[in-house]
Amino acid sequence: MYTPPAFEITDQTLIHTFLAKNSFGVLITARQGEAPTGTHLPFLFDWSHGPNGRLCAHMARANPHWRVLQDMHDRVEEALVIFFGAHGYVSPRYYEPGAAVPTWNYETAHVYGVPSLPADTTEFRHHLETLAAFHEGGAANPWRMENEDPQFIDKMMAAIVPFEIDITRIEMKAKMSQNKPEKTQQKVVGCLRNSSHAHDRTLADAMEHYLSNK
Repeated sequence: MYTPPAFEITDQTLIHTFLAKNSFGVLITARQGEAPTGTHLPFLFDWSHGPNGRLCAHMARANPHWRVLQDMHDRVEEALVIFFGAHGYVSPRYYEPGAAVPTWNYETAHVYGVPSLPADTTEFRHHLETLAAFHEGGAANPWRMENEDPQFIDKMMAAIVPFEIDITRIEMKAKMSQNKPEKTQQKVVGCLRNSSHAHDRTLADAMEHYLSNK
């Protein structure tokens, strides 16, 4: 990923916080002689595994993409998962007087690693329970697998394929006007904050977060 130094994020706390908040990603694989393949999936992160952590996910068994993953494991080839966070248009109207052009501010992380397909059913069930618990967090009556008919759960589990990606490296970029003077940065934040669009206000929050941690 092309990342000018001003936009590069290397702080592990910032990276982990971003990935925990934006865990829906695009799994991308590319094998020689074949078109790249992408699948949109929710992921879980296990930072305690190995030197760089591990991604855990699953996809529909009917999706042929999972068959590529075992071959990549055997060949020790990297897959790529892309995660997006806040992003939005930044108008030259937000800058101080002078020559300027429109741009787009955004935050993203590219996570690379070698995939594998674990056969441990117990571990797979734990992954599904953890994923549900994460997204059900805060609900008055959270959905739980153990409350469902076991035969129904077994049938659903048979229809999906779990996989893991042992992370080899993470590239993170936050293009949040760090290359602009502080006065301009604050004006951009203020204009986005006053926007009628919710995604602009979310971008303003993200800008303040990164500019305060630069």
